[in-house]
Amino acid sequence: MEGERRTRLALLGLGLCLAAPFAYYATMGVPVLLRTGAICWVLLAAGLLAGGVAARGDRRLGLRLLAGVDAAIALLWTVGFFGLASLPAPKGAERLETAPEFSLPDAAGRTVSLADARASGPVLLVFFRGVW
Repeated sequence: MEGERRTRLALLGLGLCLAAPFAYYATMGVPVLLRTGAICWVLLAAGLLAGGVAARGDRRLGLRLLAGVDAAIALLWTVGFFGLASLPAPKGAERLETAPEFSLPDAAGRTVSLADARASGPVLLVFFRGVW
């Protein structure tokens, strides 16, 4: 009976580890879960814990392999989440140039010049397409 319970626990751990990335993708619409991957980390931790508890003290190779698969899934997900998901280095930053002087009307119709804006600090120019 004990062996059967440990087997179910090891399979539960594997299921949780396999479900973790899918849960992350399913919750991408929630900004905090998208940024942190919290649901994935909780499922991975629960899966690793279940697999480790099932394999601890059991000499059966199958349970130990399932615990190893849990650890491999967690490792691959960690490498993917932190290593492969990082943003690439910006290209073209060495080609930044100073904008030429200009004066244009703002959204309220007041004339705005680049020189006046620079007098109060750094300026970020943003171009957006309005209603045509």
